[in-house]
Amino acid sequence: MGNIFGNGQQHEEQDGQQEVRRQQGEQRRQQEEQRRQQGEQRRQQEEQRRRQEEQRRQQEEQRRQEEMRRHEEEKVAALKKEVINLFNGQQLLLLGHYGVGKSSFINTVNHVLNLVQPNVPYQELAELSARESDHGTLIYRAYGPRKKMYMALKESDFSAKQDFGPIFFDVAGVNDKIVNEFDLKQFLIHLVNGQVKEYTDMVRIYNREDQMEQMRDESKVDNLRAWSIICLVSVADAFPTRLLQHVDQALKELKVQPGGGARVFVILTQSDKINQQERERTVEDYRKRCSQTLGVVERRVFQVENYVMREWRDDVRMEKNLEKENQVLIALNHILQPANEPDFLEQ
Repeated sequence: MGNIFGNGQQHEEQDGQQEVRRQQGEQRRQQEEQRRQQGEQRRQQEEQRRRQEEQRRQQEEQRRQEEMRRHEEEKVAALKKEVINLFNGQQLLLLGHYGVGKSSFINTVNHVLNLVQPNVPYQELAELSARESDHGTLIYRAYGPRKKMYMALKESDFSAKQDFGPIFFDVAGVNDKIVNEFDLKQFLIHLVNGQVKEYTDMVRIYNREDQMEQMRDESKVDNLRAWSIICLVSVADAFPTRLLQHVDQALKELKVQPGGGARVFVILTQSDKINQQERERTVEDYRKRCSQTLGVVERRVFQVENYVMREWRDDVRMEKNLEKENQVLIALNHILQPANEPDFLEQ
């Protein structure tokens, strides 16, 4: 009996010890789970702080970007006012190879200098080359605010100077055959002198179906006379050496004529077609070559990216590209300035 009682007591003690150990293990497990939960809570709190910090950073970056954009918009608006104050009915002749963006440049200027509602152009838009033939523009056209005004607008919406903004003469694009075989120099002289009538069929002229001798007898018309020549050069195409040489020769001959002469500028287009690594080097190379070929200072050579055709057709109220607008306005601010420097570099 004593052994039996002793064994039972021993078993109870062992069971009690096991229960204590089980409870201690459970307690340690609960403590471990509590530490895990506390660690997870700290991790969540840290993640929440990180997200809040990232949100604050993004908000700060957004405010910085908005501030920068407001600053750029203010600069563009101020420059636009400077350009509008220069309006004096300047008559500008656009030249260039087919497809370099002459008509697109007119449309881009129209959009940038929009003086009315953002979805209503203030001047007639030039027809784009994709709508035309291999020569792009077919006829000699003038585009500008004098050509078309929206009569629904009140007179107070336009100042006197704004009514006489720049007029662009859009010439059919040339190709290598025309440059090499056509008397382009003499034709340029007729264009600058105002001896080529508006709506002249340029393709017939280029194909020699209409003789230029008839133009020699045409009277010079002041509202068709070009004050300045703007050569558009695509930096994505071969450099137009022969075309610029014709322009240079025509300008020098015009310079010696009574009342003759015209200023010359260059617009470099389509830089967006060149990869980012080569773009800056290519633009600077073309800028120097244009300056040397025409004998003009480099500050008369400007880089401009036109708004592309799909932007015009999809939505004329497209978001403004401030970089493009700044490029156009910088160019116009120089082109529309009164002549205050020699036309040519010292030879």
